[in-house]
Amino acid sequence: MAWILVGAVLFPQEGDQDSLEQGKKALQSREFARAEALFLQQVERHPLEPLGHFYLGYALAAQHRFSDAADAYQRAVDLGLKQFKAYYQLGYAAHRAGKHDVAERALLEALALEPSHADALYYLGVSRLERREFPAAIAAFTTLLERESRWTDLARFQRGVARLGQGDTAAGREDLRWVESHAAEAPLRERARRILQEEPAPEPDAPAAAPAGAKRWSLLWYEKLAFDSNVLRLPATSLTRATQEDDASLTTLLTLNGDLLEQGRLSGRLTLFDVSFNELSEFSLTALMGSLEGSSPLTPTERVVASAHAEAYFLDRDSLFRRFGLKGGVDMDLSETATLKARAAGWRKDFWDGLFADLESLEWGADLRLDARQLLPWMDGRMTYELLVEDAEADDRSYIQHHVQGRLTIRPDGPIRMEIDAGVRFRSYEEEDRVFAKRRIDTRARGRGLISYHVSSRWGLFLEIDAEQNESSLNDFDYRRWSIGLGTMLSL
Repeated sequence: MAWILVGAVLFPQEGDQDSLEQGKKALQSREFARAEALFLQQVERHPLEPLGHFYLGYALAAQHRFSDAADAYQRAVDLGLKQFKAYYQLGYAAHRAGKHDVAERALLEALALEPSHADALYYLGVSRLERREFPAAIAAFTTLLERESRWTDLARFQRGVARLGQGDTAAGREDLRWVESHAAEAPLRERARRILQEEPAPEPDAPAAAPAGAKRWSLLWYEKLAFDSNVLRLPATSLTRATQEDDASLTTLLTLNGDLLEQGRLSGRLTLFDVSFNELSEFSLTALMGSLEGSSPLTPTERVVASAHAEAYFLDRDSLFRRFGLKGGVDMDLSETATLKARAAGWRKDFWDGLFADLESLEWGADLRLDARQLLPWMDGRMTYELLVEDAEADDRSYIQHHVQGRLTIRPDGPIRMEIDAGVRFRSYEEEDRVFAKRRIDTRARGRGLISYHVSSRWGLFLEIDAEQNESSLNDFDYRRWSIGLGTMLSL
């Protein structure tokens, strides 16, 4: 808070204005709400005098109301307060409020008056980085690193992130390795280490990285050999039930992602998922899934997202059903380490076999997902809630479903990573079942643990354990099962 009090004392003062002087005394005594009230009185009495608006910005910023503070500083500048401190505080408050375009303009004005000001250079670089202006951000951080300042570690870290964003993998990793080895703060060293683990190193003879704005693609291959204690029949349908028989299985997952337009604006995904059982092949499931997703920023911390999906499912290589749907929603960055994702969706499900015509349905749903990075320096978290309404041709096949799931991802030092999932699904059917003359209500609990060893940044081995139990008001749908599998994964 020292920057507020120092500014309040040193900034030029004008006139004999009781509210202004009393407000500055309230700032010095850290009575920020009282200072705000006094400065509001000042700007009401003298709306065209810039100092009242300027000090009001101080009082608001001291209460972490940075958006309101930026508006007050902007008013002071518009009224003629063209001094470094006004531009700098406007830039800082706008940056904290997520108004990075405003921050960049104000900080450039501040640096025109004091070109060597380290704080202004740092926040200029960060605001440009938030706007994905990677070359301009790199230039600001490089200028800052040419002089001694308190920002050396953070500026080196941010420049590394900007270089990775630009596609200059080698230079970005060099900056992050320096931070990992030399930064004074352990959390910053850990952040650099984690990014280095997640960002593939360039191969010795690989071509130069694609420039910023280039289209990117990735391929994920996953193969798992597992033992299932209780194979499910008619999986992925509302008629799923246990066979009470065990079997070995081989799971294959191939996913291809690629940018169709500028990075992040429109991308496509194709996925092949296949679970093949050794003896109970009639319950083997294959899925082909494709999607197109587009996104557009609303604000520096909010993005609107829309996607179209098409899926086809096969049972023992025979057609089972197909789904088509649309999704839309908003992603919101709540902080540097937390993102909230909200989606709404509508689907149409059609079965190829006339025997399942009464399962054909319209599906409506919504979900909320909170991603929390660095709950601890070595642990990330995720919590998801999903609501699904399936309106089937037959009322006794229609249901409402609630699903809550949590995940922890643990990244200790070294190549080992762990994931722990736990979830509960509650499903309530609309009408009495036609066979059992009783309304069906299911509660399914599931837990999963995975430990992986990353041989390199692209290839890993893993052990996965899965346990599931379904309790139903219709005993025929009760089951318990567990599986254990060993596998490998490769990303390109």
